[in-house]
Amino acid sequence: MRVRFTRYPTFLYPLSPSLWQFSLWGFALGAFVHVLALLLLFPLARHGRRARFSLLLICVSALWFFSNLGRLLQVTFLGSPYPGGLQDRVFQLLTFTGLVGWIGFPALLLRQIVHDLRLHRPAFYHRIGHVPPLVLAVAVVLTTFHPDALPFTLEALIAPILFYVCCYVGLAAGLVLLLGTGRSTTSESWNRSGSWLTLAFSVLLGLSVLDVVPLFGLVTDSMVGWVIVSAQLLAVAPIGLVSLATLKLGKVDLVLERTLVYGTVLGAIFLAFVGGMSLMEPLLARLNTPWQVVGGLYVVILLVLFERLARWLRRELPAFFSTERQRTRQLLSHFQEQMTQLFSFEALARRTVEVVAEAFRVRSVRIFFRPDESLPWFSAAYHPEPPYLTERIVEAIWPHFREEGRIWARNPELSEAHLPQELQALLESRHVALLVPILAKHRPLGLLALGPRRNRHEFYNLEDLDLLRMLGGQLALAIERLYLVERERALIRQNAEAQLVALRAQINPHFLFNALNTIAALINEHPEKAEAVVEHLAAIFRHTLNTGGRSFVSLDEELQLVRHYLEIERARFGRSFRSPSNCPPN
Repeated sequence: MRVRFTRYPTFLYPLSPSLWQFSLWGFALGAFVHVLALLLLFPLARHGRRARFSLLLICVSALWFFSNLGRLLQVTFLGSPYPGGLQDRVFQLLTFTGLVGWIGFPALLLRQIVHDLRLHRPAFYHRIGHVPPLVLAVAVVLTTFHPDALPFTLEALIAPILFYVCCYVGLAAGLVLLLGTGRSTTSESWNRSGSWLTLAFSVLLGLSVLDVVPLFGLVTDSMVGWVIVSAQLLAVAPIGLVSLATLKLGKVDLVLERTLVYGTVLGAIFLAFVGGMSLMEPLLARLNTPWQVVGGLYVVILLVLFERLARWLRRELPAFFSTERQRTRQLLSHFQEQMTQLFSFEALARRTVEVVAEAFRVRSVRIFFRPDESLPWFSAAYHPEPPYLTERIVEAIWPHFREEGRIWARNPELSEAHLPQELQALLESRHVALLVPILAKHRPLGLLALGPRRNRHEFYNLEDLDLLRMLGGQLALAIERLYLVERERALIRQNAEAQLVALRAQINPHFLFNALNTIAALINEHPEKAEAVVEHLAAIFRHTLNTGGRSFVSLDEELQLVRHYLEIERARFGRSFRSPSNCPPN
């Protein structure tokens, strides 16, 4: 009888169909969660060390989940790998990469907790903590690629690796319980109840591996498989909790919305294709028609139909799942429409801080801008709380924003600007959470400063930054529009004043010529009247010299000028000139 020998699938437990299906769907769900986490962390990893470390932690954990999922799918569809064949080599490679992730993530998790808790001499903990994973990693490499180098096989490492994972995860949970109270860490989402559950499960499983607690001896092999597979799946919980504070900074709503759209469309396509082909199979068999041609045409029809479905879902889902982000977008969109109805810098600044505070639920907002470097700052504030920014502080930080024109955030994962350490400390001391430049054609016109959110559990994230960046661009356009309007008004005033000066220049010589002729005619016959006309003429020119640089004069001064002018005209025309007036004094 020919007997086929196969290698035992390390860390796979095909002890019952239900356990196999549970493992398959469990690792598929875990892999999907890792994909979502990676989509959220990749845009953040460019700016902050904390986000980069969370990304590394998720990537190492993803090695284990994706490798295990790949082995499960390989065995499900291709059967157990035959030793020495290509399928076996692929299976062993997936096993190796999976064990690297399984060994790596507890060490990285403990390192992050040690860093967050700011323990003394962290380098000592790191050096000691790296020894067990390095030893296990070397053993895995040798047993995988040089099986004759050690007196045991890869399967013999199952218990040591499981015990090592229990120790490190339990130690991380214990450190959070003992030293994490009252400390602000990136693992603040890992609450005490979660820490107690993680610690208890890790201790129980670790003692069971050592046979101190006869858990495995009291249950069947199938139940042992259930416990171990559950432990592997639950190991992702501490990683997610530690990275949760960083994940909140990503575009959570956008990623979830697109995931729901694509997941719904792809699932519908799959069900429609499988169901449709199943219904058409008897018909194709009777007609003797190639199923490849019919299947290809059916796929094209499905793609056309479901492309319309995807477009409809992208349009309708945001309205159906009305979120806080949707409310923020609506408020900002309505404010952009109102900008055209604001006709002064003061009104624009005041309305901006009110809308931003309401849209983002911010405790306080301040804005500083000036359309030209020669003009003073226009500013407005909402609510007498931080940020306590003054024009002196804005003048100190303005050169850096004028050169870079990037957003500064107190959280390093969101910050794009590179400010000196002393300026960052100054802004943090003033409780500034975000500084958004108001950009006009890559030339900053001002700054929008936001304080903390009203709810201390809420974070600014990348979606908030995108909305604020868009608002900054709209504000820049509004400021430039108002600046052009003000310049046009100034030009109109200057033109009117120039016309008035020109008119005065035309009138003054003609009036002076007539007044001198009148004086010459009165000197011989009525010298006293000629003397009075000279006094009135002198008063007129004295008034002209004193008020020539002024745009406005008082009504009393204007009436005095009119009286002098009328007296000169009365002397010129005699009794035929009449000028009745009714102007009470003052």
